Amino acid sequence: MPTQLTKAQLRALPKKQRREVARQVAREQRIAEQRRRRRRRNVVQVVAVVVAVGVLTGAVLGVRTWVAERNRGPLNMASDGILLSGYQGNVYGVPTGSVAQGGTPTANTPNRNLGVLDAVLYVDYSSPTASTLWSTAGPELVAGLKAETTSLEIHPIAPDGSASAVRSAAALACVAELDPNQALPAHQALVSGGADWTPASVMKALTDAGVKAPGLDGCITSGRFTGWVRESTARAARSVPFDVGSVTSTTLLLAGTAYTGAPDDAKAFASAYADAQAVVAKASASSSPSPTAGATSSPTSGATQAPSPSTSPTSGG
Repeated sequence: MPTQLTKAQLRALPKKQRREVARQVAREQRIAEQRRRRRRRNVVQVVAVVVAVGVLTGAVLGVRTWVAERNRGPLNMASDGILLSGYQGNVYGVPTGSVAQGGTPTANTPNRNLGVLDAVLYVDYSSPTASTLWSTAGPELVAGLKAETTSLEIHPIAPDGSASAVRSAAALACVAELDPNQALPAHQALVSGGADWTPASVMKALTDAGVKAPGLDGCITSGRFTGWVRESTARAARSVPFDVGSVTSTTLLLAGTAYTGAPDDAKAFASAYADAQAVVAKASASSSPSPTAGATSSPTSGATQAPSPSTSPTSGG
């Protein structure tokens, strides 16, 4: 029986049929309501799933971002080393990016054509050899930095994997991250400080050297860059972008050539440094344009650009 009846038609029906129509109408209303509820419930479930997926995706991306940030290398050490340069008698850390976990370092480009000797030092701060070598070579390298004729790239490594070696290398990474302009005094404090490094002794050595930066204590005591130290040390042991092929101990390279003299042999170092300067002079001469006859050109203003330091540069040697 059709349920879409007018009031007049309903009144014309017998009482029994009117009750049947009323039951039919109520049944159809119940069915319609059930369908509406099911649709509403399905929509709510779909929305809930979409929201849950969005929240989960956001959480996963957030965790990935946190992990990537936590496990990356230090800022200003994109080459696995901190590059130092001089300007007007001061020493600055050159700002760069960082190496992602499992990533590949980006080698710095030498400026030999501009008359700058590139010195690269792979240093194990827990090794007495490092202290001896720096005593021999350090004064000349620092003087070259201040004179803007030398750049120095310091790669802290921990070849034996000891806690002392890893901790001290990670400490330099912390300084490079937080204030690269203090990398030189930090290096000098660590390279001459001894072989048994603890968080307390590292902090004392840096503090005594005047190295301070917000968050430095926490970075060192938490071991923020110990994972990176192990990775970068392993990378150096596999391959480095120099003729030596790989590095597994304290090693100094001058214009790409490894210094092979004794760590305490000042004459051998002076000779190697002079040879490196000759390589740089040759590269600089070959890249300089020939002067035009009858014309006088103004001199080059210098090989080193003025830095834009985050804090005061290092002036001490």
